[in-house]
Formats: sequence, C-alpha cells, structure tokens
Amino acid sequence: MKRAKQLWGVVFLLLAMSTQAFGAVEINGIYYNLVEKAKVAEVTSGDTKYTGDVVVPKTVVYENVTYNVTSIGASAFYWCGNLTSVGIPNSVTSIGKNAFYGCSGLTNITIPNSVTSIGGYAFNGCSALTSFVIPNSVTSIGSYAFSGCSITSINIPSSMTYIENYAFSGCSSLTSITIPSSVINIGTAAFQECSGLTSITIPSSVSIIGYSAFSGCSGLRSVSIPSSVTYIDANVFYGCTNLKSVTIGNKIQTLYNGVFGNCPELTDVYCLAENPPIVNSTTFQNSYIGYVTLHVPAVSMNSYRSAAIWQDFKEIVSIEDGSTSPIEVTDVESLTDAIFTAEAKGNPGSETTLTVSMKNTQEAGGYSFDLLLPEGVALAKDNDGDYIYELSDRHNRHSETVNYQEATDVYSFAVLSLEGKAIRGSNGPIWTIRLKVDDTMLEGDYAVKIQNAKYSVTNGSSKVALPEVTGRISIETYQKGDANGDGDVDIADAVCVVNHVVGKEMPAFIEKAADTNGDNDVDIADAVRIVNYVVGRIDALARSQESRNESRRANISEESDAIYAADINIAAGGEAMLTVSLKNAQVTSGYSFDLKLPEGVTIAKDNDGDYIYNLSDRHKGHSATLNYRASTGVYSFAVLSLQSKELTGNDGAVCSFKLKVAGGVRAGDYTVNITNAKYSLTSGASKVTMPETAAKLTVTGAQGDDMSTRGDLNNDGNVDMVDVTKLIDYIIGKTQ
Repeated sequence: MKRAKQLWGVVFLLLAMSTQAFGAVEINGIYYNLVEKAKVAEVTSGDTKYTGDVVVPKTVVYENVTYNVTSIGASAFYWCGNLTSVGIPNSVTSIGKNAFYGCSGLTNITIPNSVTSIGGYAFNGCSALTSFVIPNSVTSIGSYAFSGCSITSINIPSSMTYIENYAFSGCSSLTSITIPSSVINIGTAAFQECSGLTSITIPSSVSIIGYSAFSGCSGLRSVSIPSSVTYIDANVFYGCTNLKSVTIGNKIQTLYNGVFGNCPELTDVYCLAENPPIVNSTTFQNSYIGYVTLHVPAVSMNSYRSAAIWQDFKEIVSIEDGSTSPIEVTDVESLTDAIFTAEAKGNPGSETTLTVSMKNTQEAGGYSFDLLLPEGVALAKDNDGDYIYELSDRHNRHSETVNYQEATDVYSFAVLSLEGKAIRGSNGPIWTIRLKVDDTMLEGDYAVKIQNAKYSVTNGSSKVALPEVTGRISIETYQKGDANGDGDVDIADAVCVVNHVVGKEMPAFIEKAADTNGDNDVDIADAVRIVNYVVGRIDALARSQESRNESRRANISEESDAIYAADINIAAGGEAMLTVSLKNAQVTSGYSFDLKLPEGVTIAKDNDGDYIYNLSDRHKGHSATLNYRASTGVYSFAVLSLQSKELTGNDGAVCSFKLKVAGGVRAGDYTVNITNAKYSLTSGASKVTMPETAAKLTVTGAQGDDMSTRGDLNNDGNVDMVDVTKLIDYIIGKTQ
C-alpha cells in the first residue's frame, strides 16, 4: 500500500510539471521552451541548426494555447555558421548568453527597443556582422558580448553605466565608438585589439579604466584621460604602437605596470597632476621616453625633474609653453569703426572680467554683436541665473539684451534706445562682462572673437557693418595663496578669504588659489595659513591633512569639538545677549560658523549700523567679522589672529551677540541653529569640522501692541472664555 502511494505521488508530480513547462518544441521551424503557466516562450536550440533568414514571431500557438515570445535563450543560435539574418520581435526583453556565438555568416540582425539585457558572448565571433545598433533600452551588456565582430561603429546607449570586460575586444574593424556621459567604468580589455580605432573620447563621467582596456589599439593617435578618472589599471594603452600624444588628468595618483608600455611613437605626454603620479620602470617601458617631451604645470616642474622615471623624459616643460597656438590679435588701431575687446586674464576655476569697447565715426543709436568665447570660458551668472555685466556711462537711457545661441555657441548682445538717444562719444568701453573660467582649462592664450557686429545711426536710416575682431584671453597659473589674483601673497589675500568665508561678495576671488591647504574647501584654516606664510612662520602653502568629523546634529556632552549656544529667554520686542561657546580638543587660532535665527529674531545693530557682538577673554589679538547672507538667511561669523595667537582654554564662551526680537513674535520656544562650524589648527594646515548644534530661544511676555492677542493665555491664537477661566483659576490659586 505504501509503495502504491509513492507511485501515485510521482504521477501527480509529473502531471504538475507538465502544466508548467514543456521540453523544446518546434513550431514553424523554430524551437521554443514553453512555460504554460506564464504563457511565455523562449527561443532555444533544437536538433537542427538554424540556417538562412530566421524571423521570430511575437507569439506562437501550441496545442491551442498562445504564448508570448519574450527571450532569446542561452545558446539558442550557437554556432549556426549558415545563419544569415534574424528578425527579433519587440516582445523580446533579453538575449541570453552565447545566443549567437560563432554565427560567422550572420550579416544582419535588428535588436528592438524592448530588449534590456544582452548576455555574455551573445554575438562573440560573428565575424560577418558589420553593423549593429544597440537600442537605448539596453542597460547591461555581458562580457565578450561583441568580441571578434566586424562592426565598424557602435553607439553605447546612455542607459549604461558600465562597459563589461572584453565587451568589444578584437573588433578590429571598429573605427568609431561613442561612449555616453552615463558611463563611469570601462571594464577589463573592453576595447582590446580594436586596431581600427584612431581616436577615442573618454567622457568626464568615467572614473575607472580597467586592465588592458585599450591595449593593442594600434590605430590610436592621441588620447585624453579626463580629470574625472581616478584609477587606471595596468596595461591600459599597452601596445598602442602609433600613439603620439597623451593627456593625463589631474586626479591620477598612480600609473601602474605597462599603462603606456610599447608605445614607440610617443612624442608628447601632458600630465596635469601637480604632484607627479607614482610610476615604475614598466609604466613607459619600450616607449623611448628619452625622446619624449613631458608637459607639466609650471608650479610642478621641479617636482617632476626630481621624480623617478619622470626625470628620464627628454625634456620637461611647463604646459604653458606651446600648449596653445599664438593668437593673431586684430590691430584695432588700424580700424575706424569696430567693436573690440581688451586683453583679459584669468585663472582656471575663477572668474574674471572682459571689457568690450566701440569705435564709431558716426553717431550711433544702437548696436549689436556676437561674442565667441573659447571652450571652457562662459558668461558668469548670478544666483537668479542672470548674466553678470555692466553697461558703461556711454549709454543714455538705453536698453540691452543678452542671449546665448547654443546652435552657434555665441552670446548675442544688442542695445537700443526707444527714445532715439545716441551713444555718448566715439571711442571707449561699452560693456564690462563677468566671465567664468572652467577649472580644467590649460594655461595659455585663447582667442575671443567679436562677430556680426554693426551699429545703427541715430535716426535708424542706415547701419554700419563692422569687421570681425579677434582679441585674447590669457589663462595663467594661479599662485597658492593669491586669493585676489594681484600676483602677490599678502595680508590682503587673508582678508579676501575671510570675506569669502562669511559670504561677502569679492570683485576678484580665485577659489583654487585660496584653498591653500588643498582640502578642496576654502575656510578659516586657509586664511590662517596665508597669515602664517606672510609673516614667515611657514615656508610653503602646502596640502593639509584630512579634516575631522562630518556634519551632524550634536549632543554637546558627548562631543570633543563643538561650537554651541546657551539657551536664552527674550521678551517680545526686547533684546538680550546670546552666548556662544567653543569646545576644542586641539589648539586653535581661528574659527567660523553660521548662525541661523528664527523668523523675527535678528542681531541688533548700533547707531552706526554695525552688528553688536563681543569676543570673550579667550581671545588674544584676534579679529572678527560678521556678515548676513540674505540668500540663505544666516549670519556668518569668522575669527582669526593675524599674529597666530591661540585661543586660551579648550571649553568656554568665545563670543556673544545681542539679539533683538520683533514685537509681533508670539511667545513660545524657538530654535537657534549653529551650522558649518569649523576651527583651524594654529598652523592652518588642517581644520576640524564640527557638528551642527541647536539652542532654545524662549520668547516671553506681551506681544507688542497687538491688543487682540494679549489675553491669549493658553497660546491657541484666540482670546476667549478659556482664557478667562485660566485667569480666574490663577487668581483663586487653582493654578500656578
């Protein structure tokens, strides 16, 4: 009896399985795996190899049941050498591993937008496949997916972030490939032996380039590694035998074995890193660097000349030398009518000004021109997104407009007077324009062009067409500490940094130069370091250690470092002093923080309009500055010592502010927040970043002259019988 039950169990299990899936079944010459429960079909292999042209339908019918074809299964067309073309329906979402492996006769296949994944080795060895479109729906491509294909160009969809290992290796006919800005990682040997590639653009989104990614790409002539790349594995460009020029971004710290090995045609290497990357004897092996010119930042030339391997290059020159072609500036003196620019200077990662002038032999009522700037330079914008510029006093009730034309990459300017007013004078400045220089720009001279310029005579009856004029902007190396860009590092730069820290607008400010300790943050520590350099306490404005602590809400008793305020009570319409204290586990000579007050509460001012605050006796020869940032609604406060005096003690009051509460502020508890708090070590070499802290501000007493709410004893916004009852209870002693 027991054995019979076991047999029946096996029968029922087999019956159940038969309702879920079948073995491969052939329908109209194509084999499928069918899943009855889900009503889906997967194309698979069968007893007979596929040949010729195959068209896969969206649905198939088997035993009166309709199935949706949703996938091309693993090894479905494996090694079908006589297969010539395949049509895939838009019901298919995946192409499995080895799906078309070794289909050497396949010349045509269309992948629909429904496909999201292409498995490893899917088209490996499809040597007759010369064109292939990867739809934007694809988010993943497996390793070796197109290895050994004869495709000539490929566009990787913007839906992908990672190019898998060996994905396009051995595609020797590949001459063009587009890598979108969504890609952050190029995998091992992804384009190995793609000998037909003559150029490759690595987008600035990429941070990692894997082992041997472009090795054996013998057709490559030049390559530029963007500053977004932080890691390049070994042998990445090994055997690129026609590679002549290489640019290495400024984030690379190490170049591993054979990265540029066996590149015998190399003539120029541009390395943008200020500190020479670590290299070894194989990094440039067999690339004959004794005949190669190394271009480096001017401030780093001595470092490269003394660094192992780097010092073996034929010559080491600054990037400024020969990095850009000489600019043929137009001789404006020879022109009678012209709109032209003065020579401008800028620093990478900073802002500068460009002056535009006009010479006009006739009385001009209005004018227009296009401004073409070099790549990496743009018109600066304010917080509202408006371009920053000023019209000169040559204008008299004139109106202006500025527009960027993306199609032609120019800024178009136009000025006119609706009242027919004339431009004053016949020669002189008309615009002062704020420019923003990208931090990736190389030092050198660049062209600034005025095009399509014309002015109208006052009555508008005619116009004067003006010649194209070329000016120059010189991008110069900044000096560490020269925050205001005047060529010197002095006390004015320390003041400039402090003003920046508290949010005061500076006419000239070079952020990279101001970051004297190299922690990518301009703060009070940088100002302290400039002071120490100016007075000779330190010999160089070097890089810092990492700052401590990340911003977070603090429990003061548990913190070793914090700036915090004491709780305070203030009557509505009144004033009181808010005390702020500093806990510092290390010795400090300066600090800064932002103070966020509740609505209706401000820092009081004296009769001269200056904020009222005091420094405690923990300070010795320290100076302070306070600024209100209207855009963020915070007060920024900074303190430093020009003598690098240290604050006494390691816990206690450092400053106090007189707060003023508006008369209409309702009684109750409010929060005072201290954010963005930091203190500098005495040397300025590093800083301590402190957590956000909060204090309680209690508003008490009558609410100004608003008689309608004076009797609101329970603070519900109404004066009613509940308040009367509360008052009677107090009088007769029921409540305190």
